[in-house]
Amino acid sequence: MLCDEICATKPNTGSIVSGAPWKAMPRYFFNVTTHDLSPDSEGLTLSDVQSAGEQAVRASGEMLRELTFGPPEEWRMEVSGDDGRLIASVTVRIERYD
Repeated sequence: MLCDEICATKPNTGSIVSGAPWKAMPRYFFNVTTHDLSPDSEGLTLSDVQSAGEQAVRASGEMLRELTFGPPEEWRMEVSGDDGRLIASVTVRIERYD
């Protein structure tokens, strides 16, 4: 499951930052890398970096629910701003020792 489906579940909170009328809220992108990169071309408009990080953690949790315990697997969700700068990441690794 791609982050596009999960990240889109957070409702848009508007386009004006509280206390700063007419200032557009920043857009954050949630790119997922497994064997290949699954870029997020739409992103989400969120109020700040904290909200973007929390969204990445929630989306990662939803993605984990879709997995079954099987062969080793690793993926990474990278959060970047609309300037392309990396802001945060969540890495998930499933290892099996049998």
